[in-house]
Amino acid sequence: MPAILDALNLNGLLVPVQSVVDETLGILPNVLGAALIFALGWLVARIVHQLVVNILSGIGIDRLGAETGLANTMGETRISDIVGLIVYVLILIPVAIAALDTLNISAISDPATNMLNMILAALPALFGAFLLLAIAYFIARMLGNFVASILAGVGFNRLFNW
Repeated sequence: MPAILDALNLNGLLVPVQSVVDETLGILPNVLGAALIFALGWLVARIVHQLVVNILSGIGIDRLGAETGLANTMGETRISDIVGLIVYVLILIPVAIAALDTLNISAISDPATNMLNMILAALPALFGAFLLLAIAYFIARMLGNFVASILAGVGFNRLFNW
């Protein structure tokens, strides 16, 4: 296009078009680099996700969920799938931020980096909350079974039979 404008002696149009072409060619390596980083990161995240799901399924974490009754509350979702998804997201977020950093657009990459730092800072608290909820769930389940067996032994379940 710039060569055509130069041949037609349209120098007034040549300068802006040449500027756009130069900027596009200057940005192209960053865009290709960001796409490559994201594609490789996505591939690694998928592989690690499948590895985590297969390893957890292999060691029987899904059976543990079925035995404790946790599988009843989760429906068709398996514990190994949930953990795999968490690992996938925790890998993909930094990869996406690295890809955005490659584009050199600080208006996007700086808030994304701050978000990642906030997520990483919250992980210990989230893990602790999950652990407390799991412990509370198992204690409540044991107490519920205990109370149900005591009430059945006393005959409370036959109280309203006429």
